[in-house]
Amino acid sequence: MVPTPRAAALEVPLRDHLSQLHNVAFKRSDFDPTTASRTFRIAATDYAHSVVVPPLIETLRKVAPGIKIAALQFPLSGLRDQLADNLDFAIASERMMDDDIPARRLFLDDFLVVARKGHPRIKRSIDLDVFCSLEHLLVSPSGGHFAGAVDEALASLGRSRNVVASLPAFLLAPPIIRRTDSIAVLPSRVVALERSGLTAVAPPLEIKPFATVLGWHRKSSEDPGHKWLRQQIAGLDKSMKDQRTQS
Repeated sequence: MVPTPRAAALEVPLRDHLSQLHNVAFKRSDFDPTTASRTFRIAATDYAHSVVVPPLIETLRKVAPGIKIAALQFPLSGLRDQLADNLDFAIASERMMDDDIPARRLFLDDFLVVARKGHPRIKRSIDLDVFCSLEHLLVSPSGGHFAGAVDEALASLGRSRNVVASLPAFLLAPPIIRRTDSIAVLPSRVVALERSGLTAVAPPLEIKPFATVLGWHRKSSEDPGHKWLRQQIAGLDKSMKDQRTQS
């Protein structure tokens, strides 16, 4: 036996409504972070994990010692179903989040050109000709691609670059850059974490900033603990900015 097309179309909305009904009937009406004992499962890209998870855990250890965080890899497909069944949150760039997933923008980030200190062709800036002539590392979270947003921006100017390696994670780029004359275009927040032995300059062309967003499933929207943690994650950017200002 197989479901009719109508039954298949009803599966997801019915599951969502049943989950919401369960939450209304059985959820606790309050949430005390100081006494709560709970595990939240967060899937994120390596960029989002490196920027968001360390300050989040630092915050939780101070205000919610019974809350645990399980940091998981961002799924390449089926994100909505995993949020329904297995995940509490997903953190990634805006373009990686499905349109029908409830989401909240966390912050914007821009890009920097990163090279090893002492690179013979990069001083305090880099011009477009030098940029295009050097060997580039490209980060492809979905795997194996040799073109991205930078290449689209270059193509609009009638230019191209030489991408010699495609990496699955941003944090793999700095160790390679330190050992070679290859360069990479990386988010500024990653550069802030990995400055040792590197120099960073502004790109010689306009590359649009990208937004990082926090997504979840509709069934969790009114869960008190879930709402509390969403607020904590959303407030991390301001606290990190304050720390950078004070330092």
